[in-house]
Amino acid sequence: MLINNKNHINPPPVILLGGNIIAVSVARALGKSGIKCYALGEATSEVHYSRFCRGIKYSPNIDKETVYLHWLLNTGRHLHKKPVIIPCSDAGLMLTTNNRTELEKYFTLMEANDEITLAMLDKAETYALAQKVGIPSPKIWHVDSLEDVHKILDQVTYPCLLKPRYSHKFFPLFEGRKLFKVGDEGEMLKLFELTQKYDLQMLITELIPVNSEGYHCYYTHIDENGEPLFHFTKLRPRQYPNLYGLGTYNVSNWNPEVADVGLKFLQKIGLRGIGTVEFIRDKRDSVLKLIECNPRFTGTTELLPICGLNWPLFVYNRMIGAPLPPMNEYKRGVSIIKPAGDFLAFRELNKAGKLTWIEWLKSLMHPLHFYFFRWNDPLVFLYTIYRFLKHQLKKISKRVKNS
Repeated sequence: MLINNKNHINPPPVILLGGNIIAVSVARALGKSGIKCYALGEATSEVHYSRFCRGIKYSPNIDKETVYLHWLLNTGRHLHKKPVIIPCSDAGLMLTTNNRTELEKYFTLMEANDEITLAMLDKAETYALAQKVGIPSPKIWHVDSLEDVHKILDQVTYPCLLKPRYSHKFFPLFEGRKLFKVGDEGEMLKLFELTQKYDLQMLITELIPVNSEGYHCYYTHIDENGEPLFHFTKLRPRQYPNLYGLGTYNVSNWNPEVADVGLKFLQKIGLRGIGTVEFIRDKRDSVLKLIECNPRFTGTTELLPICGLNWPLFVYNRMIGAPLPPMNEYKRGVSIIKPAGDFLAFRELNKAGKLTWIEWLKSLMHPLHFYFFRWNDPLVFLYTIYRFLKHQLKKISKRVKNS
């Protein structure tokens, strides 16, 4: 049963912390049910252009957690007797986890095992827990200093990956990259020194060869008894950049193997609430290897309501104790795409000889849905097109200037 103005006179408003397109997707899913949404986002975020929420802008040069906490305690808590907070970013998740006692005086927070939530935000801890509970993951090397890097250089097989322990601290500094692909020792030392200029905590992992399948994901919600309340799987065949970028093409499916391994990991580590787990199949041994786990909504949140699962409303209703929408059946084979980004992903794969024009076009020859475009929420899409073209022109201008 959905909450709307007919059966719930004054539903608590929702405050979304960061997330860009994630926040847009959550606001759309909730806004259609009559739930008022506020979104704290950087001034450049597309969330400010959605008709389903009121955007609260802040400068990207200010610490996000500081902005969130100040606004929540000085403005947000007066919006309702008990507003709902939904983190749509790692920074938002860390803020609510570290300040749960104070925030719960004024807000309704998502259910969680805070210790495990913090571990999932730290990739080193995530991999350590995976190893502890017997879930395969990439081999890693902890490197807290340049001295540590020198000690393990002869143990690493190249190419490998240099990854941040905390993605949300790394991502804004390197134009949307999730990590660095490293080709040799010299590049490793150079890139590690670069990250230390920003005091980033890093780790080195083996590079699991990307196969034609892409990345597998499992989504669920774990209740207080450790039981899953729904199951959803999807495949991400393409992202840009190919190894370390954001998804550009995703397809809903049902993969029992992915669901079994994902659920096993979440239950064994003791996660509670939202759980999304990402794997890649290692073509060397055909085993699924854990890449990351997010205890929050993700960039593909838009896909679930399209498939018939109103995931944001499910979480919201559970938080306030309202009847839950059905989460049992969903459509398989539903695709969602970022057209411009997916063309860049294809071009990269095509140059590497991994995807032909015919194969790419064939993958698009069926009904497609879009991350940003909605007829009832068009400004988000128009703004993203403007921002994309502006970025591309800037890159072209830079190349011309340096040529």
